[in-house]
Amino acid sequence: MDAAESPNATSESGTLSPAHFAHHSRKRKHSGSTDDRPTREYGLMRDTGRHDTSRFVGSGSGIHFIRSVYVRLARKSALRTSQSNSINDLVPGEDDQLRSDASSRDGDEQNLWRAHELLQDAADPPPFEQLVDWSKSYFEAWHPTLPFLSAPDVLGLFEKVSAAGVASLGHLERSIVKAILSISLADSRQRAPFAQLVPSYLVFRTVEEAMLASQFALCQPASIQATQAALAIQLFLVSMLRLNSASRLGGLIVRMAFHLGLHRCPSRYPFFTKEVARMRRRVFWCIYCIERFLCQALGLPLDIRDDDVDVCYPSQERHGAPSDESEDGRLQLLTYHVKHARIRGLILELRNKSIHSRDDTAERASYVQAELAKWSNEIHDAVEDEVAYEESASPPPISSGHRLFLLVLKYESMISLNRPMMTSDPSSPAYSTGLQNCIFAAKSIFIALKKYQSQNGIPTEPTSPCLLEPMLQPSFTWAVWISAFILIYAAFERQLPLGSALKHVESGKQILRHIASRDTSWPEYCLSVIDELTAAVRELSIPPNPLRQHPSTGTPMSSGHLHHDAGRSAPPSSSSDRPRNSHPRARFSPSVAVSTGRPDKQGLVSHDSTRWPRQIQSDGASTANGKSSRRPAQTSPTPDTPANPRGTASTPGGQSWFQSAARQDSSSFDAQPFSISSAAASFPSPSIDVTETIPGEGQESMVWYDQLFANSFAALDYPFLAAAQFDSSVDPMWSYLK
Repeated sequence: MDAAESPNATSESGTLSPAHFAHHSRKRKHSGSTDDRPTREYGLMRDTGRHDTSRFVGSGSGIHFIRSVYVRLARKSALRTSQSNSINDLVPGEDDQLRSDASSRDGDEQNLWRAHELLQDAADPPPFEQLVDWSKSYFEAWHPTLPFLSAPDVLGLFEKVSAAGVASLGHLERSIVKAILSISLADSRQRAPFAQLVPSYLVFRTVEEAMLASQFALCQPASIQATQAALAIQLFLVSMLRLNSASRLGGLIVRMAFHLGLHRCPSRYPFFTKEVARMRRRVFWCIYCIERFLCQALGLPLDIRDDDVDVCYPSQERHGAPSDESEDGRLQLLTYHVKHARIRGLILELRNKSIHSRDDTAERASYVQAELAKWSNEIHDAVEDEVAYEESASPPPISSGHRLFLLVLKYESMISLNRPMMTSDPSSPAYSTGLQNCIFAAKSIFIALKKYQSQNGIPTEPTSPCLLEPMLQPSFTWAVWISAFILIYAAFERQLPLGSALKHVESGKQILRHIASRDTSWPEYCLSVIDELTAAVRELSIPPNPLRQHPSTGTPMSSGHLHHDAGRSAPPSSSSDRPRNSHPRARFSPSVAVSTGRPDKQGLVSHDSTRWPRQIQSDGASTANGKSSRRPAQTSPTPDTPANPRGTASTPGGQSWFQSAARQDSSSFDAQPFSISSAAASFPSPSIDVTETIPGEGQESMVWYDQLFANSFAALDYPFLAAAQFDSSVDPMWSYLK
């Protein structure tokens, strides 16, 4: 059971597997120890059916938490579709998992553009002004955060294209122009479309074409221009959320950077001019930022280690005279981005490194937390002083879209740092701290994105998902996706009101619809997953039906009537000599009480505890000393009655009944405190005629299966019951099942 339902069933394993920790956790609880479980997340190794095509996604992507939420909801909800089984272990951007025949956008060989977006037969080259207008989105949105290209050099390429056509460019130059215009054309889907169609020969029409255009990285010696061309192609793949493809190309780019010595500060070498040194720093830090993003998004090990790098930040030269970049502040956004990328790497090394080398200590965690707080304070003025810039005549040094980008990066890091703490014991302070910090960060992401969306809507098209200044950063999809899971999980665990969670999640769905207009598939995948999760939580939030059906007659009975009858003395029975337990029932485990959000109540067992009719008790066998055995009697059905008339979970015909039973039993069990009276509410009352409670001929197995499923769901919802010491004197169900 544990191996089938654990989110770690196919996780990365070493000498210490998740099953190892689960086994020792059960032993500690059984012995009364209060040691916390290890705070660790695990990656996922997918079995594709072919050993040469297995796929791995690391825990840094959030896959461990995502699968844990699915398992937690699966134990309570009957809304488990076949679709969820195929997408509940995916993270946004895994383009290797896309099916080429599922959609025109999914396969690498499929065309990325619609027919009305491209000009197929263009005789004359476009004018220079038209090329500048088409590339405006790239230079406004992408170039400030990743300035690995020189804008004057790109304008020089545009002049060549307008004068002599794209054939006049070399292979590397042509790749740069195609990447820039492809990114801008994709951006136009989230804003007003281009007035003039882009010639088809100026863009990458498929992902495969873009990857083939990067073959020079393998065939040619490394150079700055070759690295820039490869970076431009990689950025296009990242912008289209083709992260696996971008990661493979990124491995080549990192090696090219090492061959060029870009990881060494150019100011230390006198033969580099100031212009060359400036460009080398910019190219390296752009490689560094993209590498850190891909490693976090896919949960991969770091390609560039900080202790191998001594390149100075763009505006903070340490090895020579201060550069001119510190005066104009044009690269301040890049500096913020680079410092955050370093913190992203620190979090991955702290929380998501291999379990054999993970140094997840309190001292190390405090250091990373301090670095994140320091960076947050550093960007505070640039992010929060938007009103001051609006009142002044001077334009802000950082645009509103980039301020949003920095703000989301801050809350993303809070989630990545605190999310692994939710794998600890739910009764521990670490769990509560991590969950509450993640809730705060998730809500802050939704609030910031919703505010930006409302400020940039198109006035003439209020229902359009497009914006005047669109949200283009690829990390926004992951931020909305993981934030929705956090809030839904918090609502399910009753750590957040359901209405508040659904309100923020709905705003996140609006953000995903805007991002989905880019036509990259992944926002739509995320929307379908979030819709399924919200449906499951809504189902579980429905209050239980106060009327319960009598198992034999079908007569509706109120819970109050059942509780009243449960306190009456039972008729004489063969087990009347059993000693009564006068002690109160044991309380809930603190971990269960915290994780489910229920009050830690206890049910008192009165001396008039419920007893069951003699006829039912006589079905069980008794031991020689008079105590009941713990094995239910096997009753053979009559030939006229099927052995399993209602079906079980293992029979295909009984699947629909199993789902309905899960919906009824799990919701009603979850809504009321566990006590003897509530446990007895599903069983016959002694006040009813004894003959009515006796199963009819051939009906014994039906009643037995009813109670079997009821107890199975109880064990799933409250795992501590499986390891608890059993006292048959306080459980009326056992009297019947003995």
